[in-house]
Amino acid sequence: MEYDANGNIVRLAGMELAFDVENRLIELRHNEKGVEQYAYDMGNRRFWKKQPGDAEEFYLYGEDSRLLAVYQLTKKENKLEFELVDYNIYFTNRLLRSRDKAVILNRQHSVEMEIGRDGAQKTMFLPFGEEEVATEENCVKFGTYRRDVTSGLDYAKNLCVTRIGLLKDLFNVFGGVKCLNLRLSG
Repeated sequence: MEYDANGNIVRLAGMELAFDVENRLIELRHNEKGVEQYAYDMGNRRFWKKQPGDAEEFYLYGEDSRLLAVYQLTKKENKLEFELVDYNIYFTNRLLRSRDKAVILNRQHSVEMEIGRDGAQKTMFLPFGEEEVATEENCVKFGTYRRDVTSGLDYAKNLCVTRIGLLKDLFNVFGGVKCLNLRLSG
């Protein structure tokens, strides 16, 4: 693991990460999966992602910065088309539907259960957000984090949290506090 002068991880388990002047991840080079690039809007939200293989995704947010939809740009017969890939439905600030499945949230706004056509799937989390049983990539996880397919990194809005331990490091810094509540704003 290697860090830059701002404390960003720039080398991690077969990956090289590049950050802009605002400390936002702009490029990820994965030894096996290829290169992924990111761009951000003025509200500091990721609005564009270019995946390995030239697939491009665009993110649409509501005025309260909640992710509403993900569109994929496709090129067909000299035409550019936007295809809806994912969408979220909210009611009174609570997520009701994500990835075409109904969701049940707990009081920390973490997905407790997903209910789809193939039945219900309960999600279980350890104290620092690690899943007891891994679920699909790119879905809402503990505390509304999303896990990126290419990197395997988790995102809370645009804050990148590596699995090896930002929260665990914070736990150690605070001297083994039994409960640590973090509120991310952006």
